[in-house]
Amino acid sequence: MKVLWLGLLTSFVACKGGAEDSAPVEGTVSTVDQDATVASRVAYGFHLDGKALITLATPAEASCADVVEYFNHGDTNDPFDPQAVLVGGYCHLTLTVQSYDGAELSLTEADSSALWSLYCPMGEGSFEVSEQQGYEDYFWTGKTWSGGPDAHTTTVTPEGDDYALVLSMTDFSGAYVDTIGAVTASGLVEGAITARSCPELYQTPAFPK
Repeated sequence: MKVLWLGLLTSFVACKGGAEDSAPVEGTVSTVDQDATVASRVAYGFHLDGKALITLATPAEASCADVVEYFNHGDTNDPFDPQAVLVGGYCHLTLTVQSYDGAELSLTEADSSALWSLYCPMGEGSFEVSEQQGYEDYFWTGKTWSGGPDAHTTTVTPEGDDYALVLSMTDFSGAYVDTIGAVTASGLVEGAITARSCPELYQTPAFPK
């Protein structure tokens, strides 16, 4: 699925479900006609050369290798089933930081060096293989929204090789993927989670350059 990691930074799993219990990071993202849930149960991160990438997934069993494969799929031509990382009806969150030395860091929307991106296959649907944009891959049959928060507070604290993350974000700007025109969203996403060290993220296209 070549557009997945790009959709995450510019700003697919069967019908909605599989994430009903509580999660360390929770919330909702609602456009005028669609809704998605945030229920992030696992996170991975890495920093090197003054830059950092932290990404949050819904499935608790998602591994570092799963996330790396998800980000790297743009370099392959075979259809990629993303359900080890993504769940339909739920948002995937990614934080990139252009200036990070490994110390505790506090961020808000005013910090231009940091970018939160949400990728949300919204509402009801399924991931099915089809041809879009000239190639065959798994695509969400419903609407997919991509964007980021208009306001947030984020704290990153090193814990050995891992990263303790505390976040709160609200009001979102973005668009439906493959649709012209901005689409705003409302909602609140907040919580705390520890991102496990995943050095292989450094070699993915998603890692900030």
